[in-house]
Amino acid sequence: MMHGKFKIVFKRTGLQRPVFLCLGGSCNCLYLRYMKPVAILFSIFLLYACNAGKNNSEHYCRTHEPADSADYKHSKCGFYTGKNGKLYERKVQVDKSDSNYCYAAFYDEYMTFYAGDNFYPKELDSVIDLETYTCIDSSCYAKDKNNCYYYYDNSDGGFRFVVTDADPATFRKLKGYHWAADSKRVYYRGNPVEGLNRNKFQLLQNSSQVDYIKDDRHVFYENDSIAGADAGSFRQVEGRAWDAEDKHHQYNFGQIIN
Repeated sequence: MMHGKFKIVFKRTGLQRPVFLCLGGSCNCLYLRYMKPVAILFSIFLLYACNAGKNNSEHYCRTHEPADSADYKHSKCGFYTGKNGKLYERKVQVDKSDSNYCYAAFYDEYMTFYAGDNFYPKELDSVIDLETYTCIDSSCYAKDKNNCYYYYDNSDGGFRFVVTDADPATFRKLKGYHWAADSKRVYYRGNPVEGLNRNKFQLLQNSSQVDYIKDDRHVFYENDSIAGADAGSFRQVEGRAWDAEDKHHQYNFGQIIN
Protein backbone atom coordinates (compact mmCIF):
# COMPACT_ATOMS: atom_id res chain seq x y z
CA MET A 1 0.00 0.00 0.00
CA MET A 2 1.42 3.42 -0.97
CA HIS A 3 0.91 6.52 1.15
CA GLY A 4 2.81 9.60 -0.04
CA LYS A 5 6.46 8.60 0.06
CA PHE A 6 5.76 5.57 2.20
CA LYS A 7 5.23 2.04 1.08
CA ILE A 8 3.78 -0.39 3.59
CA VAL A 9 4.25 -4.00 2.60
CA PHE A 10 1.79 -6.48 4.11
CA LYS A 11 2.70 -10.11 4.37
CA ARG A 12 0.19 -12.66 5.56
CA THR A 13 2.02 -15.27 7.60
CA GLY A 14 -0.23 -16.84 10.19
CA LEU A 15 -1.33 -14.08 12.57
CA GLN A 16 1.30 -11.59 11.55
CA ARG A 17 0.30 -8.04 10.59
CA PRO A 18 2.42 -5.70 8.45
CA VAL A 19 5.93 -7.04 8.20
CA PHE A 20 7.97 -4.29 6.57
CA LEU A 21 7.73 -0.52 6.35
CA CYS A 22 9.69 0.89 3.42
CA LEU A 23 10.46 4.54 2.75
CA GLY A 24 10.32 5.69 -0.84
CA GLY A 25 10.52 2.13 -2.12
CA SER A 26 14.14 1.93 -0.96
CA CYS A 27 15.86 -0.52 1.34
CA ASN A 28 15.20 1.69 4.35
CA CYS A 29 12.75 -0.85 5.73
CA LEU A 30 11.59 -1.45 9.28
CA TYR A 31 10.35 -4.75 10.67
CA LEU A 32 6.84 -4.31 12.10
CA ARG A 33 5.84 -7.72 13.38
CA TYR A 34 3.02 -7.42 15.94
CA MET A 35 3.49 -3.66 16.32
CA LYS A 36 0.48 -1.66 17.49
CA PRO A 37 -0.94 1.10 15.24
CA VAL A 38 0.51 3.89 17.43
CA ALA A 39 3.97 2.33 17.28
CA ILE A 40 3.66 1.95 13.52
CA LEU A 41 2.78 5.64 13.08
CA PHE A 42 5.67 6.68 15.31
CA SER A 43 8.03 4.48 13.26
CA ILE A 44 6.80 6.12 10.05
CA PHE A 45 7.61 9.52 11.54
CA LEU A 46 11.14 8.41 12.49
CA LEU A 47 11.88 6.97 9.07
CA TYR A 48 10.63 10.11 7.36
CA ALA A 49 12.75 12.34 9.62
CA CYS A 50 15.89 10.27 9.01
CA ASN A 51 15.32 10.18 5.28
CA ALA A 52 14.69 13.92 5.14
CA GLY A 53 17.96 14.53 6.99
CA LYS A 54 19.81 12.25 4.62
CA ASN A 55 18.39 14.02 1.56
CA ASN A 56 19.33 17.42 2.99
CA SER A 57 22.90 16.32 3.72
CA GLU A 58 23.26 14.91 0.20
CA HIS A 59 21.91 18.15 -1.26
CA TYR A 60 24.63 20.21 0.41
CA CYS A 61 27.40 17.63 0.09
CA ARG A 62 29.85 19.02 -2.45
CA THR A 63 33.52 18.75 -3.36
CA HIS A 64 35.61 21.84 -2.67
CA GLU A 65 37.97 22.58 -5.55
CA PRO A 66 41.31 24.36 -4.92
CA ALA A 67 41.56 27.98 -6.01
CA ASP A 68 44.04 27.11 -8.77
CA SER A 69 42.12 24.13 -10.17
CA ALA A 70 41.78 25.85 -13.56
CA ASP A 71 45.57 25.62 -13.92
CA TYR A 72 45.39 21.82 -14.27
CA LYS A 73 44.40 20.34 -17.62
CA HIS A 74 43.01 16.81 -17.78
CA SER A 75 45.26 14.33 -19.59
CA LYS A 76 44.09 10.75 -18.99
CA CYS A 77 42.23 8.81 -16.30
CA GLY A 78 42.76 10.82 -13.09
CA PHE A 79 45.92 12.58 -14.30
CA TYR A 80 46.31 16.27 -15.05
CA THR A 81 49.10 18.46 -16.40
CA GLY A 82 49.92 21.57 -14.40
CA LYS A 83 51.01 24.98 -15.69
CA ASN A 84 54.58 23.96 -14.96
CA GLY A 85 54.24 20.98 -17.32
CA LYS A 86 54.46 18.41 -14.53
CA LEU A 87 52.09 15.48 -14.12
CA TYR A 88 49.59 15.42 -11.23
CA GLU A 89 46.91 13.07 -10.03
CA ARG A 90 43.63 14.57 -8.85
CA LYS A 91 42.56 13.14 -5.50
CA VAL A 92 39.69 13.77 -3.12
CA GLN A 93 39.88 13.72 0.67
CA VAL A 94 37.35 14.24 3.44
CA ASP A 95 36.96 17.96 4.10
CA LYS A 96 36.67 18.79 7.80
CA SER A 97 37.04 22.55 7.42
CA ASP A 98 33.56 23.49 6.19
CA SER A 99 30.23 21.81 6.92
CA ASN A 100 28.94 22.76 3.45
CA TYR A 101 31.56 20.57 1.79
CA CYS A 102 32.02 16.85 2.26
CA TYR A 103 35.20 16.54 0.24
CA ALA A 104 38.21 18.59 -0.86
CA ALA A 105 40.06 17.97 -4.11
CA PHE A 106 43.82 18.38 -4.44
CA TYR A 107 46.49 17.63 -7.02
CA ASP A 108 49.32 15.28 -6.04
CA GLU A 109 52.59 15.08 -7.99
CA TYR A 110 53.93 12.01 -6.16
CA MET A 111 53.35 8.29 -5.95
CA THR A 112 54.63 5.73 -3.45
CA PHE A 113 57.51 3.28 -3.77
CA TYR A 114 58.21 0.53 -1.26
CA ALA A 115 61.63 -0.69 -0.17
CA GLY A 116 61.17 -3.47 2.36
CA ASP A 117 59.10 -2.06 5.21
CA ASN A 118 59.85 1.52 4.19
CA PHE A 119 58.27 3.68 1.54
CA TYR A 120 59.26 6.87 -0.20
CA PRO A 121 57.65 9.24 -2.72
CA LYS A 122 58.68 9.64 -6.35
CA GLU A 123 57.43 12.19 -8.84
CA LEU A 124 54.78 10.85 -11.18
CA ASP A 125 56.69 12.18 -14.19
CA SER A 126 59.60 9.88 -13.39
CA VAL A 127 57.41 6.76 -13.19
CA ILE A 128 54.21 6.97 -15.23
CA ASP A 129 54.31 6.49 -18.99
CA LEU A 130 51.16 8.41 -19.79
CA GLU A 131 51.05 7.39 -23.45
CA THR A 132 50.66 3.68 -22.62
CA TYR A 133 48.91 4.11 -19.26
CA THR A 134 45.64 2.16 -19.02
CA CYS A 135 42.99 2.01 -16.28
CA ILE A 136 42.07 -1.66 -15.90
CA ASP A 137 38.29 -2.06 -16.06
CA SER A 138 36.45 -0.93 -12.90
CA SER A 139 39.20 -1.79 -10.47
CA CYS A 140 41.94 -0.21 -8.36
CA TYR A 141 44.57 -1.39 -10.85
CA ALA A 142 46.25 0.26 -13.80
CA LYS A 143 49.33 -0.37 -15.93
CA ASP A 144 51.62 1.10 -18.55
CA LYS A 145 54.42 -0.46 -20.60
CA ASN A 146 56.78 -0.43 -17.62
CA ASN A 147 54.77 -1.06 -14.44
CA CYS A 148 51.51 -2.17 -12.88
CA TYR A 149 49.88 0.04 -10.26
CA TYR A 150 47.43 -0.24 -7.40
CA TYR A 151 45.49 2.68 -5.94
CA TYR A 152 44.81 2.44 -2.21
CA ASP A 153 41.90 4.71 -1.40
CA ASN A 154 41.31 6.27 2.02
CA SER A 155 39.78 9.38 3.60
CA ASP A 156 43.02 11.35 3.09
CA GLY A 157 42.90 10.93 -0.68
CA GLY A 158 44.73 7.62 -0.92
CA PHE A 159 47.97 6.77 -2.66
CA ARG A 160 49.13 4.90 -5.73
CA PHE A 161 52.03 2.46 -5.68
CA VAL A 162 53.88 0.17 -8.07
CA VAL A 163 52.99 -3.52 -7.83
CA THR A 164 56.45 -4.97 -7.27
CA ASP A 165 57.76 -7.24 -10.06
CA ALA A 166 54.36 -7.49 -11.78
CA ASP A 167 54.43 -8.16 -15.53
CA PRO A 168 52.44 -5.52 -17.47
CA ALA A 169 52.16 -7.72 -20.56
CA THR A 170 50.19 -10.46 -18.76
CA PHE A 171 48.68 -8.46 -15.89
CA ARG A 172 44.87 -8.60 -15.69
CA LYS A 173 42.04 -7.97 -13.29
CA LEU A 174 40.25 -10.90 -11.66
CA LYS A 175 36.94 -10.75 -9.78
CA GLY A 176 36.15 -7.77 -7.59
CA TYR A 177 38.15 -4.55 -7.28
CA HIS A 178 41.21 -5.87 -5.49
CA TRP A 179 42.23 -9.15 -7.15
CA ALA A 180 44.58 -9.37 -10.13
CA ALA A 181 47.05 -11.80 -11.68
CA ASP A 182 49.92 -11.98 -14.12
CA SER A 183 51.75 -15.01 -15.49
CA LYS A 184 53.66 -15.48 -12.23
CA ARG A 185 51.46 -14.49 -9.28
CA VAL A 186 48.03 -13.61 -7.96
CA TYR A 187 47.69 -10.25 -6.18
CA TYR A 188 45.35 -8.89 -3.53
CA ARG A 189 45.37 -5.10 -3.05
CA GLY A 190 48.60 -4.95 -5.01
CA ASN A 191 50.46 -7.52 -2.89
CA PRO A 192 51.23 -11.09 -3.99
CA VAL A 193 49.45 -14.00 -2.31
CA GLU A 194 52.53 -15.85 -1.15
CA GLY A 195 52.33 -19.67 -1.22
CA LEU A 196 49.41 -19.84 -3.65
CA ASN A 197 49.74 -22.21 -6.61
CA ARG A 198 49.31 -19.82 -9.54
CA ASN A 199 48.25 -22.62 -11.88
CA LYS A 200 45.53 -24.11 -9.64
CA PHE A 201 43.87 -21.20 -7.87
CA GLN A 202 40.15 -20.59 -7.48
CA LEU A 203 38.56 -17.38 -6.26
CA LEU A 204 35.59 -18.00 -3.98
CA GLN A 205 32.64 -15.65 -4.07
CA ASN A 206 29.20 -15.12 -2.60
CA SER A 207 26.77 -12.47 -3.83
CA SER A 208 28.70 -9.54 -2.36
CA GLN A 209 32.23 -10.60 -1.38
CA VAL A 210 35.35 -12.04 -2.93
CA ASP A 211 37.63 -12.46 0.06
CA TYR A 212 38.77 -16.08 -0.11
CA ILE A 213 41.02 -17.84 -2.58
CA LYS A 214 42.33 -21.40 -2.63
CA ASP A 215 44.43 -23.79 -4.63
CA ASP A 216 44.60 -27.59 -4.48
CA ARG A 217 46.23 -27.54 -1.02
CA HIS A 218 45.80 -24.17 0.70
CA VAL A 219 43.10 -21.63 1.54
CA PHE A 220 43.71 -17.90 1.95
CA TYR A 221 41.70 -15.03 3.34
CA GLU A 222 42.86 -12.05 1.33
CA ASN A 223 46.68 -12.40 1.55
CA ASP A 224 46.77 -14.61 4.64
CA SER A 225 46.95 -18.40 4.66
CA ILE A 226 44.34 -20.12 6.86
CA ALA A 227 46.14 -22.80 8.83
CA GLY A 228 44.40 -26.18 8.84
CA ALA A 229 41.67 -25.27 6.34
CA ASP A 230 40.62 -28.11 4.03
CA ALA A 231 40.97 -26.83 0.47
CA GLY A 232 38.88 -29.60 -1.04
CA SER A 233 35.71 -28.86 0.93
CA PHE A 234 36.20 -25.15 1.64
CA ARG A 235 33.48 -22.84 0.33
CA GLN A 236 31.88 -19.46 0.99
CA VAL A 237 28.32 -19.36 2.35
CA GLU A 238 25.54 -16.82 2.83
CA GLY A 239 22.74 -16.24 5.32
CA ARG A 240 24.60 -17.70 8.27
CA ALA A 241 26.59 -16.45 11.23
CA TRP A 242 29.79 -17.35 9.37
CA ASP A 243 30.97 -16.52 5.86
CA ALA A 244 32.82 -19.74 4.94
CA GLU A 245 33.09 -23.38 5.95
CA ASP A 246 34.85 -26.65 5.26
CA LYS A 247 34.23 -30.18 6.52
CA HIS A 248 35.95 -29.35 9.82
CA HIS A 249 35.12 -25.75 10.76
CA GLN A 250 33.13 -22.59 10.17
CA TYR A 251 35.03 -19.35 9.49
CA ASN A 252 34.40 -15.63 9.72
CA PHE A 253 36.82 -13.19 8.09
CA GLY A 254 39.34 -16.02 7.82
CA GLN A 255 39.16 -16.97 11.50
CA ILE A 256 37.85 -20.29 12.85
CA ILE A 257 34.72 -19.70 14.94
CA ASN A 258 33.63 -23.32 15.43
